Amino acid sequence: MYNIVHSGVPNRLKEHYKRAIELSTEHIVGLTRVANNAIFLYAVDTLITHLMHPNNDIARCIKNILTALCVDFPHHMAWHLSRSSTQNNRRGFVIKEILNKAASQEKTTGIDLVKFNFSFRNFAGHLNELSRFKPTKSQNSKPNDASINYEFSLRRAVPALAITMESASFKFVMPFNKLLMPSLLNLERLKSTKDFNFFFSGFFIEKFKDQVQTMKSLQLPKKITCVCQDGVNRILLCKSSDDLRKDRCFLNFANLFNQAYGGEIPRVDSMRRNAEELQIDNLTEEKIIAKRRLNPLKVQTYFACPLSDSYGVIEWIPGLTPMKVIVEEQYIR
Repeated sequence: MYNIVHSGVPNRLKEHYKRAIELSTEHIVGLTRVANNAIFLYAVDTLITHLMHPNNDIARCIKNILTALCVDFPHHMAWHLSRSSTQNNRRGFVIKEILNKAASQEKTTGIDLVKFNFSFRNFAGHLNELSRFKPTKSQNSKPNDASINYEFSLRRAVPALAITMESASFKFVMPFNKLLMPSLLNLERLKSTKDFNFFFSGFFIEKFKDQVQTMKSLQLPKKITCVCQDGVNRILLCKSSDDLRKDRCFLNFANLFNQAYGGEIPRVDSMRRNAEELQIDNLTEEKIIAKRRLNPLKVQTYFACPLSDSYGVIEWIPGLTPMKVIVEEQYIR
């Protein structure tokens, strides 16, 4: 819409579009005053993308929303803003302004945001060291077996990461869909700090297991096991030399697809004119809707978080079979 206002369309239409921009911005600003800020977690990637919007009112509105999210949901936003905050450009400067502004506001979560963000940057930097680490044969725990992935000791390879988790004043949440991708259920659980701590405190990373596995794909991603506060082991994949923004965009689309098809499938008006055929169509549609309610269309998704333009972390799905393995098996057969 902003591009239309600044294009070659007639001035009368430009005024209409300009007014539409003003009204929509005012509506969103009003929504921030009365609504739970958790609803904006649905669009946090879009908000970050449009942070440098050329319209000053829209840019200011986005900054205020992101600042409020940093105050209310620092554990979420640490992962979401990590990539942008490390950039040495105007976007990175604006993100740092947002983080500083959030730190100066009332801390409803009881967290010192300055220290928390600094601690998270160190944590993300150590994950980068781990993702870039290349084990040698002497560090491989089973060097004579070519069929397995390289395994090495975290304490020997990246001791700073293990020490940071044990001595840090803050714990960080696991980056995975169940928490960081909001749903109708999560919005209820995120509405206050008390509810968040009750439902999600078990998902904070307590420590890392010392055994780290190097996968045999091109970038040699590292598979690291996190021991969470609820005692459950959850796995992260640290990947370097790869831009995970494409993965993130596709997964956002897949999550939107799941949300759209999670409920009842909307009816489609039949093009048939015969009353008897129309009745048959309605019965068929009722059966389809009934089946969809029992087994809705769903794409299995995971969380991919780019921590910079060249590395990031990926949620590990247990029991997943890579497409390459399936294709190679069929090809050999």
